[in-house]
Amino acid sequence: MNNIILCGFQYAGKTTLGKDVAQKLNKNFIDIDELILKAVFQDEQAHKQQRSRNLYHAMGAENFREFEQDLIKGLASTQNSIIATGGGSLLHPQNRKTFKKLGPIIYLDWPAHILKARILENGAGAFLNTDNLDESFKNLYEYRHPIFLQTADMQLKMEHETMLEASNKILTLVRKHYGQ
Repeated sequence: MNNIILCGFQYAGKTTLGKDVAQKLNKNFIDIDELILKAVFQDEQAHKQQRSRNLYHAMGAENFREFEQDLIKGLASTQNSIIATGGGSLLHPQNRKTFKKLGPIIYLDWPAHILKARILENGAGAFLNTDNLDESFKNLYEYRHPIFLQTADMQLKMEHETMLEASNKILTLVRKHYGQ
């Protein structure tokens, strides 16, 4: 398999690490959130000013997930790529099947308290109730974490790694298990 899929929560480093790993392995990089924004906002300037969470609110959950699913289906013939899923891309069973066919899935598994701190530092995500962030994050984590664990071919536990260290952990894992 020549694709590698990175999954995890918002602010797990899927995009940052994915770009770095793709460059080091001489692969293409595909970010699902970016793909969605480009598809919706044909104008380069307009899409750069948007964030997927804004689009999620504007489209509504169901429409956003359907649109995302259609784009993911379109990746079926993708080769030689590192793919960063959206934080919720694996929630739909069909997306999980599509990603599984594309290549091994690596779960970037950071402790909940680190993810929560990153989310709060960067603004609450689209899926969190800002009236009760603690409870909302807890519920989101408890819902998605088992899906990520069940879907991933490999779990990469993170704790205090810098982005360089995390990138090197991914590279070591990929080279060891997939010879890339």
